[in-house]
Amino acid sequence: MNTIKPSGDSPPLDPSRTTLARHIGLMVTRIVRYRSVPDQKYWRHLARLDQFMRLVLASHIPPYQTFFDGGSGLTTRRARPTFIDEQRTISLADHFPELHDYSYLENPHLTYAPHFELFFELFRGHRMAFCRGTPDSRIGGGLIVADVCNDFADLLRKVAVDRGLSRAMHNWEMNSESNLIRLRGYLDGLFARAVSLTTVHLNVVHTTAYFNLEYSTWAEQEKFLRDLGAARQIFMNRRSNHPALFEHMKGFVWSIETSLMEGFSLHLTLIFDTAGLMHTGNLNGGLDTPLALSHNHADQRRNVTFPQLLGEYIVRVATKGNGRYLVCHQSPSLYPDWPYGVIEASDSARRWQLEEALGNLAMKQDLARLKNLQKGGGPAPKPPILRNGASRRPAFQQAS
Repeated sequence: MNTIKPSGDSPPLDPSRTTLARHIGLMVTRIVRYRSVPDQKYWRHLARLDQFMRLVLASHIPPYQTFFDGGSGLTTRRARPTFIDEQRTISLADHFPELHDYSYLENPHLTYAPHFELFFELFRGHRMAFCRGTPDSRIGGGLIVADVCNDFADLLRKVAVDRGLSRAMHNWEMNSESNLIRLRGYLDGLFARAVSLTTVHLNVVHTTAYFNLEYSTWAEQEKFLRDLGAARQIFMNRRSNHPALFEHMKGFVWSIETSLMEGFSLHLTLIFDTAGLMHTGNLNGGLDTPLALSHNHADQRRNVTFPQLLGEYIVRVATKGNGRYLVCHQSPSLYPDWPYGVIEASDSARRWQLEEALGNLAMKQDLARLKNLQKGGGPAPKPPILRNGASRRPAFQQAS
């Protein structure tokens, strides 16, 4: 049982900390983009919990300072938020009204980053789980709600040190961090060999049915992933059969996207040499291919874009016509700020924007990972998404 002492003698906040930059840096939120509004809300709450835990672990400052107020004629204990930054904009206290919401994020389908697991474990057994009201609210024994908040933050820090949580967090994040470094080097290499590149972002599923992870068994989830992996492999094997579309493709990035409400999908960012696409007319969608000609009327054919040609080809060949695709830049609410189309090698701002967008694919598993994949290689190791949990990381490949 946790014992809580009134903190009426909380030390004043020292505004001259040298770790300001570190604390500010911890506030960067990795936005995870999923296919449905409930998932967006879920993962953004996880991002907020990530902010809270990293701020707790990076400082020794209590969320609240408590003091005695005798202005009303009665001596009353009150609380005010403490701030971590010199501009007085970042405070742990901002998160405490949301802690009960954070506690409901725990889901049996997911395994969480070590600092999340610590939060869920300690919150359930702490008085914080039953504590409601404003920071000044009295809860008996001379305590106010702010005392409970301060005690919970102290407990998180103590247990984190006792268990060596920083090492566990480093090990958890290591694969994503190394993958992000690989991604940056990969993109730099592509731009070093071209004056400009053209990017197309697609999201592909091998079936038109939606797949809710909340109500599916492990076996069903594994089969869905295997079928999606098989479709991806068919596309990779057969794209050379259609040089009119893929002759000028210089590389690609792929990753498995996950939605608790709608299941798995394959993200593909295809990267083309811009000069080659301009020469063939692909940039304007005017390519005279059997796939384009399947749009019967000439006026319709003129409106077929190159990304649509790519998506339709992938669905027709890789999913045998049973799948669906989404051109990501046509859904800005799901893919805000994703750079699409021509990116000049000399345009550092657009290149950075591309790196940031694709970096989300590399880093999103920092928050939580699915439990459904087996450890080690599966019986069909050829599709990369089925080997050693590789679906959790994007893969980069030079076009052959």
